[in-house]
Amino acid sequence: MRQARASVIAFAHLVLLAFVPLCCLLFRRVDAATAIVTTTIGGFLFLPMLQIGLPGIPDLTKTSAISMALLLGTTFFTRSPPPPWRHSVLDLFMVGHVLALPLAYLANDFPPYSAMSAVVDNALVWGVPYFVGRRYMSDPRSISIMVRGCFVGALIYVPLCLWEVRMSPQLHLKLYGWFQHDFGQMMRSGGFRPIVFTRHGLEVALWMATGLVAGLGLWKRSGLRQIFGVSMPWLLGAVAVTLLLCKSLGSILIAVAMVPVVLFRRGPVLIVVYLAIAMAYILARVFVGSEIYGAIAEMARWVPPDRAASFMFRVDMEEVMMEQAWVQPLFGWTMELAGIQLDPWGDQESRVVVVTDSLWILTFLQSGLFGLFSIYGLLCAACLRHLPTMRWGGRFGDHLLLVAFVGMQLLDSVPNALIAPTNILAAGALVAGLRFPATSIVAPAAAAAPLPSQRLRPKQRTSFV
Repeated sequence: MRQARASVIAFAHLVLLAFVPLCCLLFRRVDAATAIVTTTIGGFLFLPMLQIGLPGIPDLTKTSAISMALLLGTTFFTRSPPPPWRHSVLDLFMVGHVLALPLAYLANDFPPYSAMSAVVDNALVWGVPYFVGRRYMSDPRSISIMVRGCFVGALIYVPLCLWEVRMSPQLHLKLYGWFQHDFGQMMRSGGFRPIVFTRHGLEVALWMATGLVAGLGLWKRSGLRQIFGVSMPWLLGAVAVTLLLCKSLGSILIAVAMVPVVLFRRGPVLIVVYLAIAMAYILARVFVGSEIYGAIAEMARWVPPDRAASFMFRVDMEEVMMEQAWVQPLFGWTMELAGIQLDPWGDQESRVVVVTDSLWILTFLQSGLFGLFSIYGLLCAACLRHLPTMRWGGRFGDHLLLVAFVGMQLLDSVPNALIAPTNILAAGALVAGLRFPATSIVAPAAAAAPLPSQRLRPKQRTSFV
């Protein structure tokens, strides 16, 4: 039995070590956009939750393996040269976020080595997917590939999620040899919620919500009617049912909120409303947190008791972390000191146990206001840059879906801290702007006038196989 488990764990190491070279070969066989989307989504959905220590370079994890594959593949193995780089002032948000944690290390008198290590870690988690999205994923074809990849990835996860809902979350245990999280957190409402190969069941729920929004958008634009002979309403129903079975109220509400964004012409206006609500909550919690605690407790009375207790537990933990963060608000306490409450009236240090999953409070505590404004400035700027010129049903349709993806990530970051690399990729594509190939730049009158042979041609249904 022990030998069988050791062989399974060795297989997990082999999968993670082989991922980067296999993806580099993929970049040699297909175009850059397809290879980037396949590498990012495939790695996110199926790589094991594992950390392998390597000498002289950062530890190999699921996130770092995806970033290394993207970096090496786009640098050395693409078949065509990348489009020219165009600078944007919005890139300063990402530069600031990559440097925020290293500055926190220097501000807390850590050695320069710790700061350099933080630069590499932040660059692998945030910088590389953002850079790849900026450089390679801003033309309409690449954006369409990304959106369809998200929907197909959600469809692939449907049978895996349903199996874990019925049989209990153990796919990672069976394939890779261990369970990647606390099993008790996967038990909800008298049953199980799936985790598959991700970090947490909440991450699966947000992924299914993203896939549902992607599928609705593709269907609404009449660009996708069926996949492998199955009509879209059935596929969307399967994804929606799976999302419900994930038993994450937050992801369900986020998906419901994004439905009018996808279905209605004035939907993009709702993105601004959602972002304003989320940012107002974060700023209020940071700057006037104690004053609005009572209002939060009052609102929690309107949700089911178990969810209210979970939410208020997070709010209580945020209060503890907020008190510590304001002792050094500009650059924060770094990751090592984030769990230590410093006594300003003495030389003693008392370690406090804090449990929270909110991205904004973790960023504020670790990287201070500098890191907080950098990351949320980037997410908001990526969402808002193109909204004034967007109209649903035109050529900005798939671009609007990327805005929805990043907006969903920002909304989910209020209670959680699970960042998907696909959303960082989408943020980079949005900051880059929408590029059209030179062959598609034609005079408006010529572009609008159909060819004589096309005027009487019936509308064709399209499918994606």
